[in-house]
Amino acid sequence: MTSNSNFIFVSSEDQYLNAYSLDENNQLQSVGAHIKNEGTLKMMQATDKFLYGLTFKGELVIRNADNLSEVVKTKADPAKADAVCLAVSEATNTIWIGDKTGAVTVLDAESLAPVEVPAPLKTKLGAASYMAASNDGGNLIALGDAKGFVSIFDAASKTLKMYYAKHQSKIYGIEFNAENSWVQSVSQDKILAMCNVENRDDHRTLQNPNGAALVASSCFYTSPAGENFVFTAGADCALRKFRAS
Repeated sequence: MTSNSNFIFVSSEDQYLNAYSLDENNQLQSVGAHIKNEGTLKMMQATDKFLYGLTFKGELVIRNADNLSEVVKTKADPAKADAVCLAVSEATNTIWIGDKTGAVTVLDAESLAPVEVPAPLKTKLGAASYMAASNDGGNLIALGDAKGFVSIFDAASKTLKMYYAKHQSKIYGIEFNAENSWVQSVSQDKILAMCNVENRDDHRTLQNPNGAALVASSCFYTSPAGENFVFTAGADCALRKFRAS
């Protein structure tokens, strides 16, 4: 699942893509998009113009976000090894792809050709497992790996900014807060971690936020009153709220 300012996009194991929006009563409604993709998507990211998808077949598929039936571009085998996850940096017009070896390939978003980097980009340890772009157009790219590390790269210089190690196993999800000052991550170890982007010693962890259940995903939320929260969704189908401060 991913979203832009207009739609919420959902992919399913039967290879279909669906788009939804909120009506005037904040009720979810289908916008009539029910498109079969050429392969089940393992990860998606949306911008206001495009929906970027990575299939289990290892293909990068870029669709028109306003018309999912329109495939804008595709690229088979976009990484050096089996592609696992992606993130899009609109700020640098690049697509970042992590693979099973832990290597990161950076593509030009227009030509889909590899971009030269100062030094090889890779996870701290193990295969790539999840990627996320910061909310300012992707000036920062966060990369989680199978061993529980989260690395944060500067998208412009294409260099490592910092990393943190608050997990003991595979990273399932990563998200930046609205100000891009904090990043949070969830893992197979049932830990929710938050870390200051400028100082990895400034961090918080919460063990078992969904009890005995795995945390499938999490997100930051700022209330109309300015209060900051983190929501977690567990394999127990429960949604829980925690104060972020």
